[in-house]
Amino acid sequence: PLLTALILVFLTGLAAGQGASSRELLESLGVAPGYALEVHATGLTLPTAVEFIPDPPNGPDDPFYFVAELQGTVNVVTRSGAVHAFAEVPTYGAQDEALEGASQQGLAGICLAPEHGYLFATFTDPDEGGIIRNRIVRFSSEPLTYGLRATGSVELLPLLADFQSAPAHQIGDCVVVDDRVYVGVGDGGDLTSAGRPDVLLGKVLCMDLDGRPCPEPPYGDSGPAAYVYAKGFRNPFALAHDGARLVVAENGVDLDRFVGVVRGLDHLWAGSDDALA
Repeated sequence: PLLTALILVFLTGLAAGQGASSRELLESLGVAPGYALEVHATGLTLPTAVEFIPDPPNGPDDPFYFVAELQGTVNVVTRSGAVHAFAEVPTYGAQDEALEGASQQGLAGICLAPEHGYLFATFTDPDEGGIIRNRIVRFSSEPLTYGLRATGSVELLPLLADFQSAPAHQIGDCVVVDDRVYVGVGDGGDLTSAGRPDVLLGKVLCMDLDGRPCPEPPYGDSGPAAYVYAKGFRNPFALAHDGARLVVAENGVDLDRFVGVVRGLDHLWAGSDDALA
């Protein structure tokens, strides 16, 4: 059931963009025997990430899962399918359905620390000169159950914004494991940055829930290197943990890869798909 809901959150956003009905899109998809597709929530625009509350309340009006929209809204969806704006982040502000050029940038990922009522959001926010900067914000809410609106927010790792990003190779997804926040960050269009531990681009980063470096960082105890968990990535837009290891889905030039992330390892992005493979 959770997988079904996740698929359809994205599907309804696609339907809005292409003028097709949700039902038409459902009928065009094949499903495994014993499964069926249903629409749970509608009215979403350019959804980029979904996070389910691990032990949500049972009431129809209680929070069930969160959906990030590229244009900057973090939505909370109730069990009944109602969509509420939980929080907002500032972004480029010109995202369109075609996702051409600079319109690809915006709110990329969300992840949860339910015991603390935290929701982390990763996004780009151009500075006063229009230079794209990667950012992370932590929103607060009710522990375990959350709520329909965030009660507070704080920016984490402001050092991240010292490094110029790009519309397509921006900050990506995040995941929380054992009170550690892992974040994928694209190379900002500069492939030379991926292998440099002193540059927070082309990396998987690690920090605690308050934005401090994780213990025993492999590349150094101070400065940007203290946040680097692994290097050598082009565009690690999706990040997850399968219970045993950290894994990333990454865009290459003409191929993508799904790869385990190894602490302290160079994952070899160097300008070609041969390197990724």
